[in-house]
Amino acid sequence: METTSNTERDALSGDGLPSKDNQGFAESIGRSKSEIRRRDEVSYENKINIGEYSYDISNFNHPGGNIIKYMTSGQDATHLFEEFHYRSKTAKLILHSLPKTKIVSDTCLTTEQQMLDDFVRFRKSLEDRGFFAPSYFHITYRMLELFAIYLFAVYAMQHSIAASIILLGLFGGRCGWVQHEGGHNSFTGNIKLDKIIQNVVIGFGLLADGSLWNSMHNKHHATTQKIGYDMDLDTAPFVLFYPSHKLDVQKQIFERLAVNKEDVCENETRSLSEFQGETKCSTKPISRRDEVSNENQRNPSATAYAMHPEYFTTEMKFIDKAAKWWLKYQMYTFLPITSGIFVVLFWSLYLHPHNIIGDKNILQAFIVLFGHLSRIRLFMRIGNASLQYALLYHLVTLWVSGVYLFGHFSLSHTFMPTIESHENPNWVRYSVEHTVDIEPQNYAVSWIMGHLNNQVVHHLFPSMPQYRGPAVSKELIEFCKKWDLKYTIISYREAWYAMFSNLHKVGNEVYNRVD
Repeated sequence: METTSNTERDALSGDGLPSKDNQGFAESIGRSKSEIRRRDEVSYENKINIGEYSYDISNFNHPGGNIIKYMTSGQDATHLFEEFHYRSKTAKLILHSLPKTKIVSDTCLTTEQQMLDDFVRFRKSLEDRGFFAPSYFHITYRMLELFAIYLFAVYAMQHSIAASIILLGLFGGRCGWVQHEGGHNSFTGNIKLDKIIQNVVIGFGLLADGSLWNSMHNKHHATTQKIGYDMDLDTAPFVLFYPSHKLDVQKQIFERLAVNKEDVCENETRSLSEFQGETKCSTKPISRRDEVSNENQRNPSATAYAMHPEYFTTEMKFIDKAAKWWLKYQMYTFLPITSGIFVVLFWSLYLHPHNIIGDKNILQAFIVLFGHLSRIRLFMRIGNASLQYALLYHLVTLWVSGVYLFGHFSLSHTFMPTIESHENPNWVRYSVEHTVDIEPQNYAVSWIMGHLNNQVVHHLFPSMPQYRGPAVSKELIEFCKKWDLKYTIISYREAWYAMFSNLHKVGNEVYNRVD
């Protein structure tokens, strides 16, 4: 393991952390490099700070969803905006059309600001040297690889169903890597073409929807390892990557039982005692029998809780005990059951189809349906399988894809330190100190992980073609040494060990906790 040490880390809350002018791709946001912003004591609920301006987003409907609300706590969103919209002229035009006020600045430079200035220069240097330009040879190779794996899988059906299933599972996983890069617009560098490639490969190979993936994944990039924000951490009670208070687990279980907490306690968040049958709302508690609203009547679970809390108390004790037992053994269930069955079936059979239908995305619906039916038909036609066995083989291919894809996704950050919901590190610290790189110079590891073994580099530069990670990693080591940033590089084996050890540790902590 190769690391650089960071003995003293500043306590960062996002206040006073300025953004810098990137002359290569954000000249329109230009601001003096000798300035840092001074936060006035105002409400940031409907404002987002980019460059030297605070933009009013009260009446703005963000095309990318509510991720924009993640940046309305007064923190600096410049690097996030620039990286997410590096190739989008439209995004910059829309930004400058919003109402804005200039941020009052001071003239002193902090060490943190000097580091961010140097990062801007580092990025500009990479851009000038062509690191953000796509390689058409690499694009052709990646697409031909998918085509070849799929052909070999179909050919294997007449000789070995097991080999065919493994190859189709691998095909789905490799489609996951390509669609991921297309979602970041870093595959061809052409936004429209990247989105087309993404939707085709994720639809046919993973039987999913690109737009939903982007919405979920961008939140992960914006707030990596931040509790309550990073969707990759919102996994309880099926798997838990960080120690969580009992209430957090119970609350998520309770909500998954379709109990609407707003129906039970109006406009207030319930405390743990409410889950145990004591209604304690600071404003307006409802009457359990006499004041059941029409809204509650439309929600049988909420009505039942309001009228018979003792039932839910008993039920929650049982569920809490079951959840603790499950989490105790999550190290063993994470890959074969959680990743291979729960996540895959939920994604393929409910979450993504539901989103496609809601968006009325006929083309994506056709691609996904064709992916399902063609695979089943091939097992029947070439593999001489009955419909029942063809369906089973098809589901097993999804299981292989899920274990391969989600298992490797978990290697780069799930065991890294989490960030509290009120903390707002800057872009560089988010990326460097809460993700890891895994043998960036090892080509075999890069192939297996679809170049996402260079996770730190990818989080710093999500719009950069991911195969360029190894070269950037060498320069990033020097940058992090210069600024005393903890840049962690571990081996492939160490990554698996750290991930499973963390699951084991967290599971035992939850199981042994006395609440």
